[in-house]
Amino acid sequence: MTPWKRFFIALTVISTFATLAGCGGSGSIGSSSSSGGSRAAAFVTDAPNGQFSQVLVTIYQIELGNSATGNFQTIFSSTNGTQINVASLSSVADLLSISNIPSGTYDTIRVTMSNQVMVQQAPNGPVTTMTFVSANATTVGANEIQVVFQRSSPVTIASGNTDDVVVDFNLGAAFVAQNQFHCDLEEKDQSQFRILRQHGEVNGTITSLASQSSFILTLDDGTTINVDVLPNAPVVEQRGGNHVTLTTGMKVHVTGTYDSSTNTLTANLVLVTTEGMGFGNTPRVAGIVDTVDTSTLSFTIIPERMDHMRSNDDEQGDITVDTTANTLFVTFIGTGNPVGLFSDVTSGERVIVAGTYDSSTRTLNANIVLIGDDN
Repeated sequence: MTPWKRFFIALTVISTFATLAGCGGSGSIGSSSSSGGSRAAAFVTDAPNGQFSQVLVTIYQIELGNSATGNFQTIFSSTNGTQINVASLSSVADLLSISNIPSGTYDTIRVTMSNQVMVQQAPNGPVTTMTFVSANATTVGANEIQVVFQRSSPVTIASGNTDDVVVDFNLGAAFVAQNQFHCDLEEKDQSQFRILRQHGEVNGTITSLASQSSFILTLDDGTTINVDVLPNAPVVEQRGGNHVTLTTGMKVHVTGTYDSSTNTLTANLVLVTTEGMGFGNTPRVAGIVDTVDTSTLSFTIIPERMDHMRSNDDEQGDITVDTTANTLFVTFIGTGNPVGLFSDVTSGERVIVAGTYDSSTRTLNANIVLIGDDN
């Protein structure tokens, strides 16, 4: 088993907007601004830190703004929040979303998040719920705050172009005092962002099919991206795991490496989804398998990212996953049949699980389990 690849999650929460210019100037992408739409891709990331084993934050919304007009454009939104362990990301930028936004100049980033964070300061040590404290943060709800900060320099994006915004949870300078976790947010340097693998997972409809290895995917908000399928990538149906011949109109979940400069996702998995069974707004968790119980066909996960499964702020610890005979296992280990078995789930392996979540017991009843480092 190879070590699992860490999502760059010291929050590089980002919108895809071009390379930034040096300090003091403003970056420009494309020709002059014009009417029409541009794209923003939101990522999360963080540099290595030696202080914390886990810092689990919950993000509800990320916006780009113009300080002169006071207008903001949403580039990521999750009603239930996306929970991410920002201490675990050191080599990968994790794509949160790709959105259409108006052309214009953007110099401000606003992050809406929970004011509670779960912190583990030593491996295998206790996980403690703390209050999140950050510069330029204001309270916007009973348990939510907004953190507003300036980009390293303003970026003007023209119609049809894409801009990368990288927001970093600066764990290197973070500290704990009186059950408060003090951590500032800033925009990550673009040169550091570009050397990372940009991991992406998207859901959408195939709207143009050039071949079985190349198609255009339209996301729910109308944003389109190019998808190139790797030669050995599984192309399977979610119900049963059988190989599928792709056709226009199919709804799919795609994982792989995203290149914001070409708006292309190089896919290592194309999963033809079944309504209500897998992705989209279905609860899912990504993390490391902790324990495995073969007698009950269940296992526990140390969570690194949780989507659409809002939990109580004081909840902490592993997520229990229950599987049944109807659960689909897809493995990225080896080059053979991608359809796996429960026995492929081993302690220390990275998995992504989707299904039905019971927050009272922290149990996810799995419809699908993706196994291996490449998912």
